[in-house]
Amino acid sequence: MFAQGYEGDGYKCRSAVPCYQDNSICSADAQCLPDRVTREWKCQCNTGFFGDGQECNKIAKRSEDYLIVTKGMSLIKVPVNGDKATPIMVEPFQTSIGIDIDCPNQKVYWSDVATRAIKVGYFNGSERENFLDDGTFVIIVLSHSIRRLLIQFWGELDIGSPEGLSVDWVSQNLYWTDSLKDTIEVANLKTKQRKVLVSTGLVNPRGIAAYPQRG
Repeated sequence: MFAQGYEGDGYKCRSAVPCYQDNSICSADAQCLPDRVTREWKCQCNTGFFGDGQECNKIAKRSEDYLIVTKGMSLIKVPVNGDKATPIMVEPFQTSIGIDIDCPNQKVYWSDVATRAIKVGYFNGSERENFLDDGTFVIIVLSHSIRRLLIQFWGELDIGSPEGLSVDWVSQNLYWTDSLKDTIEVANLKTKQRKVLVSTGLVNPRGIAAYPQRG
């Protein structure tokens, strides 16, 4: 559902009036320019900012170059210059699998198949919390077949076995695969409003990647 004067699918809405007719719909930190791919006129954030053009935020400066990788109960920071890797967070009983970052907001998202949750925290390991979880009961270290039997007994789960995930930092959406429910789903990073995108034709889906520049 979208407000009058806007169009879209309710998750991503845009003004029905093009920005070259009404430049006020663009952020003060954006310009109305033709898209290099679609050639449609769109609000595009200025250099040093990110967003959908209607809302732009300043990109935070990074102090160094490094990777963040998952390893069981830990998330590990690995400097690309060869310095020693260090854990940025350790949570007993979790089994972290998929990982992606929201670089402009300095946040990392990862999936935990043990507690059936998608979690979020800052690059320095602070303010960790569950972004989405099942909210019912925890199934830890059970085989895939046993988990499926439990679903048949208890009913459908909000999150079954979250695997790969990908952050679209432009539209502020998080996409993930669920190998237990055999689905691809999406949730908004701000509102957490979620939707199942694909629920048929999948068998144990794993990896997923978003392409923010193409929407």
